[in-house]
Amino acid sequence: MPSIYITIGLPGSGKSTWSRDKAKRDNLIIVCRDTIRTMIRNEYIFDKELEPLVANMAYACVKEAVLDNRSVIVDETNLTKSIRAGWLQLCPEDYKRYFVWFQEIDKNLDRRMQEHRGISREKWQSVIEGMKLKFEQPSIDEGVDEILVITDSIAQ
Repeated sequence: MPSIYITIGLPGSGKSTWSRDKAKRDNLIIVCRDTIRTMIRNEYIFDKELEPLVANMAYACVKEAVLDNRSVIVDETNLTKSIRAGWLQLCPEDYKRYFVWFQEIDKNLDRRMQEHRGISREKWQSVIEGMKLKFEQPSIDEGVDEILVITDSIAQ
């Protein structure tokens, strides 16, 4: 049965590391807006003007993977219920649906600075603090089969 895994967590919580390992182990497709941003400019650049295009490309990738009956990981922060609902509506009922919740919040900034993408520590701290305010805790009531909780992504 094909599956969709929707990662949930702050920058630096281990989402991309987990996604790469899971995809390699289980032959899954990864859809990641950060990768699309890098593809568009040949380097990571967050450009607010291009974000609608980046979002549309990510949704199109998931749609195509589903049409091909592939299992997919959506490697994003996915902090709000409405964002998560958008991904879930792309999958037919026969898909197994997972949220993968990365609960690490203490080491995020240090981990993000290992791959800072040209952004200062102060800016990343501000971004992460803003994201914490938007976060909505995932619930099984959102229409998933299971929530996988990752408490220490480095140890997984």
